[in-house]
Amino acid sequence: MTLEGTESVTELAGRVPPSFTLGVAAAAFQIEGALKAGGRGPSGWDAFAEKPGAIVDGHSPAVACDHYNRLPEDVALLKELGVDSYRFSLSWPRIQPDGRGVSMPKAWTSTTA
Repeated sequence: MTLEGTESVTELAGRVPPSFTLGVAAAAFQIEGALKAGGRGPSGWDAFAEKPGAIVDGHSPAVACDHYNRLPEDVALLKELGVDSYRFSLSWPRIQPDGRGVSMPKAWTSTTA
């Protein structure tokens, strides 16, 4: 991967001292997408986002960055970038679709190691 007008990602990652831990973070609602996939229930943010003018330029969290469906390739990109740690969050309605009771086992499983 090469960034336009700059060094390759590998060259840029080589500039970081080996003792440095490079970490990134993401928030579920901003990147997850797939609002109805995997048994996910509705959230208060879903209701807010449906209101006209609530989100700049009419963007929708329904797709967002589609991290839910692109997890393996997103994690591969993080690895390629030399990221050492990744803090991500899961949407609470994906864990407990009704907001209470038993959690959804699918929310805790992944095909990515």
